[in-house]
Amino acid sequence: MNKKEFLEFLRKKLRRFKKLDVDEIITYYDEIILDTMQSENFSEEQAVVSLGKPENIIKDVAGDMIANKKTNGINGALILIGIFSSPVLLPITIVIITMYLVVFAVWLVLIVSFAYGSLASLVWGIYAIFLYKDIGLIMLSVGLGLIAFIALGFFTVIITKYGWKLLNFITVSFATKLKRRKKA
Repeated sequence: MNKKEFLEFLRKKLRRFKKLDVDEIITYYDEIILDTMQSENFSEEQAVVSLGKPENIIKDVAGDMIANKKTNGINGALILIGIFSSPVLLPITIVIITMYLVVFAVWLVLIVSFAYGSLASLVWGIYAIFLYKDIGLIMLSVGLGLIAFIALGFFTVIITKYGWKLLNFITVSFATKLKRRKKA
């Protein structure tokens, strides 16, 4: 089979697709045959044979063209859905952002409250030395102040560490989903 017969065979088998798409495929294979003839010093027939079986080429090309046609239809449908659902998506987006900000605010409030509670416990323990005259009350107040200081300090560190990880996880997950949607 020479180049002309091969290209006519392709055109005949791909006639159900758009003429513009078929013309691009024909031009592509025409250039491949010419390049193979020049680079490998093949005849037209040898260059066509080096491409493989024409039936396999038709299957591959038709499969790619069908896949592209389905993808384009899906993209158009997604655009229409996006246009019609934007009155719904906007409030949902606002709610998601607000929830994220609330989680962040609660996290900060917990850190600040535990940190201040921890410092207040330490200050109370020291102040108790000057407030009470009974050594038992002084020791009890200082001991409870130190225990509260350590416990609240520990909770402050834990909340800071795991709260930061949670906020980072939420942010990364949200960004990943947005990237996937932009690629699609």
